Amino acid sequence: MMEAIAIEVLAAGGKAHILTTTDAGRRYRAQRLPIEFLGMPPSSLDSALILEADVEINLPYDTDFRSIWPDLGSERFKRHQRSNPILMD
Repeated sequence: MMEAIAIEVLAAGGKAHILTTTDAGRRYRAQRLPIEFLGMPPSSLDSALILEADVEINLPYDTDFRSIWPDLGSERFKRHQRSNPILMD
C-alpha cells in the first residue's frame, strides 16, 4: 500500500521517499547512537530526503513509544527532535 501511494505521488510529479524504520533502529538511536550524531538537520541522508519529499510515509511503532523514549526531557531526546525535520514543524 505504501508503494502504491508513492507511485501516485510520483505520477502527479511529486517526490516520494519511503524510509523504513524498525523498532530496533529506533531503539538504537534512542539508546546507543553516539549523541554527537544527533544534531541539526540534515544530520543524515534520511533527513535530507524528507526535507525534499512531497509525502512522508511512516510505519507505526511495534512497541510503546515511551519504552523507547522514557525520558522526553532528556538532552538525548531534545537532540533527536532537532535532528528530525518533521518534528520541528
